[in-house]
Amino acid sequence: PPITRLVILGTGDDVKPVSDLARSLGWHVTTADVRARHARPDRFPSADTVISAPSWDELIDQIQFTDNTAILLMTHSLPDDVEILPLLVNKQSAYIGILGPAHRRDGLVQFAMDAGSINDEFASRLHGPIGLDLGDRSAPGIAVSVIAEIVAHLNGRDGSPMSSRSISQNDHQLSHHL
Repeated sequence: PPITRLVILGTGDDVKPVSDLARSLGWHVTTADVRARHARPDRFPSADTVISAPSWDELIDQIQFTDNTAILLMTHSLPDDVEILPLLVNKQSAYIGILGPAHRRDGLVQFAMDAGSINDEFASRLHGPIGLDLGDRSAPGIAVSVIAEIVAHLNGRDGSPMSSRSISQNDHQLSHHL
């Protein structure tokens, strides 16, 4: 399969463990922010690319998006997310996730839809709050939950425990070889 590309929009301290974990999986990681003082390679040594530009539209124009791209909005800024969301509508991606609680995501999506900058089809593709419910609110724990959700999504899975799955024929055949 093609290498997964992870684009992280935002460069807060919680981005580093997400970048590190994604890179450990062999993913191509891009971190990007309009705040040049935060978007520095020395802050995100595991990222393949660290981008800054004066505006989000200029910044997003510099990023390569493919059908195997996962996008995370991790700006911690509602005004930034309001500006970014419409810029992603026509970008190829396999996953788009928004950091923060459900009410924040809902308000952001409603505002963008009311403004006519996104449509129902695009809104239905948005994931948020991002991550699986693992109960760990530390930055590394959140990184694990976010990357796990993306992996599950890319593989057409829901992230439920393996122990809750019924054994499929292929899994059953595999278990005889173990």
